[in-house]
Amino acid sequence: MPTMIPDPEFAALLERFKDGNEDAFPELVEKYGHHVIRAVRRKLNRAIRSKFDSQDFVQAVWATFFEHRARLGEFPTSQELVAYLSQIARNKVADESRRRLCSQGKNVNREVRLDGSCGEPQLTARTPSPSAVFIADEQWNHLIKGEPAHYRQVIELKREGLSYLQIADELGLSSKTVQRVLKRLNEKVVH
Repeated sequence: MPTMIPDPEFAALLERFKDGNEDAFPELVEKYGHHVIRAVRRKLNRAIRSKFDSQDFVQAVWATFFEHRARLGEFPTSQELVAYLSQIARNKVADESRRRLCSQGKNVNREVRLDGSCGEPQLTARTPSPSAVFIADEQWNHLIKGEPAHYRQVIELKREGLSYLQIADELGLSSKTVQRVLKRLNEKVVH
């Protein structure tokens, strides 16, 4: 382990903090906060990330640090302070992970979706969006524009879900004619 040389600037910052200087705490957070965030994010389990923001743990670490300011004399170097803060962070995350993954009451692995599905949450609507409906109507109007009346009838019945034979029976046409009309309209859509 490398020898750690005491830093007079670091010692002065800790002394100001212990004395209650209001500027010392934000300076500590600014200089050493990124180490706390890194320790939290490394330890934070994927299963509980949806329940907690890493900043929740960071705040808890700083609260613990603030409560135990008497221990500040134990850190002659900034590296030892970083190790201490990182250990607090790992412990806080580990404790909450145990509570959320192992205990019966708050175990996130036992959560059941209200919609009864067991997969990933459905993030998209099951119905088309208003813009999708508008675009479909625009395409529909473009498709039937300028077409003869029996073509419009064929495509409207197909849109309602009827088969070729049902459309042919409904309009008094042969099924081949219905297929030809739909093929021609399909080609119009493709081009």
